Amino acid sequence: MSWCISLYQSRARIGGFPSLGGESGAVMRIDDTHPAAVSMRALLPSACVAGGSFASWLPKPQAVQGVDRRRVFSEAKAAAVRRTLIAALEGAGAPADDVPARSEEGHRLWPDGYVGSVTHKGTVVIVAVAPRSNLLSLGIDVEFCSDDGCQLDGLVFAEDEEAPFDPPEENVAHLMTLAAKEAVFKACYPLRGQRLAFKDVRLTWERPSNGARAATAEVPGGLVIPVRCSVPLPWICSSAEIIAPGGV
Repeated sequence: MSWCISLYQSRARIGGFPSLGGESGAVMRIDDTHPAAVSMRALLPSACVAGGSFASWLPKPQAVQGVDRRRVFSEAKAAAVRRTLIAALEGAGAPADDVPARSEEGHRLWPDGYVGSVTHKGTVVIVAVAPRSNLLSLGIDVEFCSDDGCQLDGLVFAEDEEAPFDPPEENVAHLMTLAAKEAVFKACYPLRGQRLAFKDVRLTWERPSNGARAATAEVPGGLVIPVRCSVPLPWICSSAEIIAPGGV
């Protein structure tokens, strides 16, 4: 369903945001060639994956006063999330008249017959949507690799849980685990209404194959969820899918 990206580009006209660095109504395009977007599309062939980087929407830092930079960034991100949501919904064949509302608990209320997930990090925004006939639920996550990952050792691993095989660096292993479990959280919550902690989820990683890393996630209640992860450094992408009976 990667063809849904073209729908995004055809609808990426931003009105009323002259502060984003262009004239009001100028065509502002998401960079769908960003490594995180390309990797996520490869991880989720059964869903419509839209999005990428909106970095080009932002003016140069010296063009905006310091006190306004957070507002300008927030406006750009909100616009990017909205456009990407609509593109992913349309690409999956779902109603896309408006952005799905949020429940009181904060999760998206997807149109009947569809499931989806949203992730954003920095200037990257990605949305995945799929028919419920294919997937009962799904979750995605994107992380940016930094030295901070080394501080996650005691936070993201369950007792005696093993790290992924052959990560490039220790902090990458920790962030892969974080990203994989975040995707599992997003896939589980719509089905069970249960908020999980990192140590509630135990990952068993397989040996790397064709650049992607696969794992199975065991969660309380006996549910086992397949997880996939790719590492187009400095980005880390993950997906978790609960496949519908007879789904692809």
